[in-house]
Amino acid sequence: MTEIYWLRVIGCLNTISCIVKTLGIIALVALILLYCTFEVSDDDDRRKQAAVVRWLHRSVVISIISAVCLVFIPNQKELIVIYGIGGTIDYIKSNGKAKELPDKVVDALTRYFDSLESGKEKDE
Repeated sequence: MTEIYWLRVIGCLNTISCIVKTLGIIALVALILLYCTFEVSDDDDRRKQAAVVRWLHRSVVISIISAVCLVFIPNQKELIVIYGIGGTIDYIKSNGKAKELPDKVVDALTRYFDSLESGKEKDE
């Protein structure tokens, strides 16, 4: 049960990374526009421009980090699929009866289809 909880929490990290990336890009665009409209005439304007540049660097770093998080952190659906399929594969690898199951299924299907064909031959 705790596994499902952690899968949901990690999936939320993906959503948070998406939101942070979007906000970072919006801030990046706004700061670029603000930087382009600056007219530096005195020291106060230079300090404001330097502050905009600092925030511009920060928003670039935040956007890049959140984009990397989006690449490496799967969403909730992907996590549940990974967990479910991974658990099934681990079970099949460790269980001897489960390893024999595919062969038995193929044999049973072969016998079933052979019986269908022999039933059609009798009807003709």
